[in-house]
Amino acid sequence: MNRIASLVSELTGGQAETIEPEVPFFTVTPRTIRFGHGAEVYALHNVTRIGKFKIVRARVPVLVIIVAAVSGLYFLNGFMYVSLSGALLGLPLLAFAAYGLWTRLRRPHFAFGVQVSSGSTRFLSSRDEKFIDRVLTLVTSYLEGQQDAAYYINMEKVEITRVEDRSIRNTGTIIGNLQTGDAR
Repeated sequence: MNRIASLVSELTGGQAETIEPEVPFFTVTPRTIRFGHGAEVYALHNVTRIGKFKIVRARVPVLVIIVAAVSGLYFLNGFMYVSLSGALLGLPLLAFAAYGLWTRLRRPHFAFGVQVSSGSTRFLSSRDEKFIDRVLTLVTSYLEGQQDAAYYINMEKVEITRVEDRSIRNTGTIIGNLQTGDAR
């Protein structure tokens, strides 16, 4: 098992860290970061590190893609007239070459990471690097004490929404019992 973990670590760029299931949104307030619907709440004063990370995914080497494509075309052209063996050998090789090309050409994922003083780390990912930069700037402004409003960040829809304060503030005097309803 240890050997498999080291192989996976080597393929993914040396980062063998267990990543918990991703929550698609979180809310930042002047005192807390809430992931999901409040299932995990971190106090901002416990946040030790935030950052933007590029997610390194395993990709098929270019040489393997070229060999698979050339072999697939050779098998299709060389054996197609004799039997179906050329198609049975050539088509899977061409499909593998196409998959390898797709893994190289797709846009990379970026992640916004929050690490707290207990050592726990949460990652939220998106393909939009500029959005991750905006989220990083927003949370940094909270850590530096420059924000006083709450923001809802949705990673799936790539949007940041200001949450309006709906609390009730009493500037006068309340006489009576609020629980029984006889307050004036």
